[in-house]
Amino acid sequence: MNFASTIPARLGMPPLIDYANWAEGVVVRSAAEIRVPYKRGFVRAIVKKKAKRFSEEHAVYESATRWDSARDARGDATEAQQLELLTLEIQALATPNRVQNAISKLGPVEHDQKERVKELLAMTKQDVTEEIEQRCADELAALRGGIERLQSVLEHECKSAIIEFFKQRAAERRRLARAASSSSSSNSSTTTATTGTSSST
Repeated sequence: MNFASTIPARLGMPPLIDYANWAEGVVVRSAAEIRVPYKRGFVRAIVKKKAKRFSEEHAVYESATRWDSARDARGDATEAQQLELLTLEIQALATPNRVQNAISKLGPVEHDQKERVKELLAMTKQDVTEEIEQRCADELAALRGGIERLQSVLEHECKSAIIEFFKQRAAERRRLARAASSSSSSNSSTTTATTGTSSST
């Protein structure tokens, strides 16, 4: 799935310069409400398909899923295996895209704003924690120890995701600055050439 969003044009917004405004994904809802059983009751059936470029999960999650399926075939997991699975889940969920989503809720954050970065870290950790609690409620409930280790992994992976996010954003800003400079130089050359032609005439 890879297509440009049509929403900005519908809202009268100008197109982005130099690259497409890619759609994050699609959401499909039934015309008549359909409710399906879930872990904590019934929820409305909604199908979401997100483009890979906007995924909040690393590819490592696929291996975690395969591992979990194999574990189900063998029987109950040991506590060490549960810790391994939960660690993989955290590593898969702590991504720059998730940091971006946290910023969309928190507001603009720059890398040198220490207090704002702390708030961003706290929000990112909370976001990952909430998803882990939904996905791995049984594993967490059965876990007798290792919580401190998981907290340490959560802290480290979320910090790494934030650092990577700022690196990617800085690189994108440099790219846009170069593109703007190149466009400005091109326009200036065109204006000079036009002026010269007019003078000759």
